[in-house]
Amino acid sequence: PGMDYSIESFTQTDAAVNPGNSGEALVNLDGDLVGINTAIATETGSYQGYSFAIPSNLVRKVVADLIEFGSVQRAFIGVSIRDINAQLAEQYGLKSLQGALVASLSPDGAARKAGIQTGDVIIAVDGVAVDGPSDLQERVAQYRPGDQLRVTFLRGDESLTRVVTLRNENGTLSLSKARPARLPNTLSKAGFSLHELSEEELSEEGLRFGLRIRQVAPGGAAHKAGISPGMILLRIDKDPVTSLNQAIEQLAAANGRAELEVRKADGQKSWFILKY
Repeated sequence: PGMDYSIESFTQTDAAVNPGNSGEALVNLDGDLVGINTAIATETGSYQGYSFAIPSNLVRKVVADLIEFGSVQRAFIGVSIRDINAQLAEQYGLKSLQGALVASLSPDGAARKAGIQTGDVIIAVDGVAVDGPSDLQERVAQYRPGDQLRVTFLRGDESLTRVVTLRNENGTLSLSKARPARLPNTLSKAGFSLHELSEEELSEEGLRFGLRIRQVAPGGAAHKAGISPGMILLRIDKDPVTSLNQAIEQLAAANGRAELEVRKADGQKSWFILKY
């Protein structure tokens, strides 16, 4: 309770990112992934000079967790931390503004168990200097519950190092497995759910028939085929899709392989081969 678990260590760039670009790749001139575009600094709602991306090393860890476990394995060090300003530096007798001040500790948390105390200043993790709270949060976010870190901190004039065994949000060392998504109203093997469109919705879309794809199971047949939520399913093996029951019957009769015509969010129509 009272702990702030948000991660705000973004990569700041002057790339022209606008609303709708979130989730796109930020790459350097060599084509290497630097991060995933996330936010912009703006007063008008459009690009004004600064954009922010989730660092690629954090993205890599999240992707690996989703593939292996189906959910992100978030590790916690069990501290509430603060930036060090001139006033705090004077109060605690610190010679530098670098590091993260431990303001409080979680009961039975990883840091408390390792001997870290309120008022300590964390200055390094595994021998790499910590600039401030955001830097520390990003470092810890790259690990899983049960991983161990060498945390170096200042206590008065003394520099100490302790081995901290990270824990999950419940204070244990266990990893979590995501429950398989329940996809209503569709053939589960196909890996997506469908939503019937009303006559009014079809008219607004400029269509005579079709079903909206509502959910796509991560790692499922539809996901592997490149199908995304929000697309509109128009045809299965060249036959128009006019109802939910018809779509289910068509997919069941296709014997594990079907060609789907969909309309994407940009209005373009494409064919996908679904193997299930």
